[in-house]
Amino acid sequence: LQIVSDIERVSDYCENISEFAETLKEKKFENLMNRFEDQAKIIKLPAPDLVEFVERGEIDTPELKKYLRSILNPYLGNIDAVVLGCTHFPFAKRAIQQIVGNDVYVVDGGAGAARELRRLLEAKNERRKENRIGKIEFLNSNPDPQEIELSKKLFELD
Repeated sequence: LQIVSDIERVSDYCENISEFAETLKEKKFENLMNRFEDQAKIIKLPAPDLVEFVERGEIDTPELKKYLRSILNPYLGNIDAVVLGCTHFPFAKRAIQQIVGNDVYVVDGGAGAARELRRLLEAKNERRKENRIGKIEFLNSNPDPQEIELSKKLFELD
């Protein structure tokens, strides 16, 4: 499943967009920026340490907020939207929103990724057809029980 930025979704109504990602070196991101350069000013905003905060379960700590402020403060008042371009970042969405304020649209691409997964499953005829409640099982490449507990904690967030 390829996760694609939501820049396209917000470029129609936002002039200044910040793409908040762990790394912004990929060619696909450059292509996306070039594609929308006439519609919005897109600011690259790398946040490599945010993944580490999330993986430690620090999604609302003073240390996280200090880190986020160090990245976001230079752009406050100059951005209309922040696109969360990493699968880890939605877990820190609440803290990001507190820093940028309620007038800035913080875009979580999770719903779009879920729709894309559904489309792919349907295209391959692999989507379950019966209407029943499934079960959730947490698996992690790191079988440490603390990792599984962190996954459950993050899953239960609103």
